[in-house]
Amino acid sequence: MFSENKMIKTIFAIALIMFFFSPSVSFSSPEPGDEVNIIKNINNTHPTNNDKKGTENVPLVIKGNVTVKDSESTEAEKKHETVKTITEVTNIVLSFFLVLITGFLAFYTRRLWRSTYDLVKGAEETAKKQLRAYVFVKEIKVDQVPSADRSLVDNWRITFILGNGGNTPTKNLLHNINWAVFDKPLADDFDFPDKPYGKPSVGMIGPNADLYSEYVDIPTDLVNYQVANSQQHVYIWGWVNYDDVIDKTTRHRTEYCTEVKKHGTFMGFMPHAKFNGFDDECFRSPKPYKNE
Repeated sequence: MFSENKMIKTIFAIALIMFFFSPSVSFSSPEPGDEVNIIKNINNTHPTNNDKKGTENVPLVIKGNVTVKDSESTEAEKKHETVKTITEVTNIVLSFFLVLITGFLAFYTRRLWRSTYDLVKGAEETAKKQLRAYVFVKEIKVDQVPSADRSLVDNWRITFILGNGGNTPTKNLLHNINWAVFDKPLADDFDFPDKPYGKPSVGMIGPNADLYSEYVDIPTDLVNYQVANSQQHVYIWGWVNYDDVIDKTTRHRTEYCTEVKKHGTFMGFMPHAKFNGFDDECFRSPKPYKNE
């Protein structure tokens, strides 16, 4: 089967052949046949005034031009008419094919233009996706710190390290983090509220750079005993809203939620089924920067 490029080349070749080799015949009118002038002069005697015309002595003089067409002239005219008819029919057929070929060329030219447009548009979208900022949870940092009241109970200080996987910086970035303890696993209708105090934190993440989120302090005894024995469940969740410098009309959002796990001396984090995703996968849509 021909590809589109081979088909277009073939159509162009046919059009050129038809253009250069189409018959174009013209004929001039054939020369008339030999003329035979017959002048019959019955009597060369000049009549007198007394002579009467049409008499035996003064006969009438008959002059005539008789044109005789020979058989060759008649045959040439017939051939001329035949070739003229063939030429007209051929021109009509060629005109039809030229119109048809022109239509095909216009159709494939439009397809080629559309394919080129889609290719350029796709390359532009790919470039945007490759360059734009992508914020994600890169790492979870855990430190043991003394409690604020200087009691004997220490806290696990948990900080989420937010990374930017894109090649451009974020803009108008806001982030929030919260946590809570539950007697049972998180309910399906949980609403993931923001922290009850203060406003979201501001920040900026450069290309392929990191940003530390706000930290949360969770009592070590809660994790080491109740969580380790599955008596209680601790969840930490947060979000990041930001703009990017490539697509200035779309605000982006990243959500994360994880459950704290403790097995012996090992402390880990298990992502929750909800409140984890990017942009259209998120539980909530980002608000405009000025409204947050």
